Amino acid sequence: MSKFNRTYKLDIFTPQGTQVTIRPPFTIKFSVKRNTLASANKATITITNLGESTRNQIYKDRYKFDQFWKVTLQAGYGDSLSTLFIGSMHEAYSVKVKNEWLTTLDCFDGMHAIQNGFVNTTIAKDSTVKSVFDEALSNLPQTQPGSISLDEAETQARGCAMFGHPLEIMKQITGKTPYIDNGRVYLLDDNEILPKPVLKLDSSDLLETPRRRETFLTIKAIFQPEAHIGRVYEIESKENKYSGQYKVMGITHDVEVSGASSGSAITTLELYYGVAAFVKVQSDETIPSEETPEVETPSEETPVDVEPPAEE
Repeated sequence: MSKFNRTYKLDIFTPQGTQVTIRPPFTIKFSVKRNTLASANKATITITNLGESTRNQIYKDRYKFDQFWKVTLQAGYGDSLSTLFIGSMHEAYSVKVKNEWLTTLDCFDGMHAIQNGFVNTTIAKDSTVKSVFDEALSNLPQTQPGSISLDEAETQARGCAMFGHPLEIMKQITGKTPYIDNGRVYLLDDNEILPKPVLKLDSSDLLETPRRRETFLTIKAIFQPEAHIGRVYEIESKENKYSGQYKVMGITHDVEVSGASSGSAITTLELYYGVAAFVKVQSDETIPSEETPEVETPSEETPVDVEPPAEE
């Protein structure tokens, strides 16, 4: 993939269903952190010099937990965009710094589900673990199933009451830690991978020598928009001992897209080598980076495509 002409598309959906779309030439800086941990993934996005009416639309108090503002960030090179983040807005505000207006969005992936998920039901004897898992999943708002690795024949020997947070119940009944990535719930062992093509990273993309820690490898590379948790990267390093195939366990994108300056564009990958062969987990899921996510908005609302503001 050519690493020229960085671009992006930012979609914000208000609780009332209004869609605000922001594209170049507005300057944007973002830091997106995704991993397989139980905590919510995070994105911090800053846009420069939005018009006053748009700034007024993009405001959220951090204590309005019941308001769901969906945020989708896509970025890439040229005409190719990959979905880097799908989540909800935690807080948004604008401040003027010298001669520029800076609008900042603090967003989390799965935070709405973590804050509002709750299950209270009874499970009958001999229910399958899969059915119990699905019941818990149905009580996580604003999420969809991702790749789930479960023995569908396994059953619960006794009936039980499910009371508490769905993610904690999933962990108790499966012995695995679920995680939310781009609005989807995943349940994978460390050696289980998504059934997608292997991504390749050659030495020309590396910004420094990889760092190996036991079964993990940390790599800093030129912006890699196609990176996705659970997929496999094949690394080609000038240091042959680091070359090989690794599972993506963590991604951090620190990127600036601007027509006024080149800015930085770095992706840090946390990769897992492991001690066992990788196993593909079958799934009908479509990875969000391969198509524009579908978002439900009321038909009577007209999306707002933000144009560059007139000079103030």
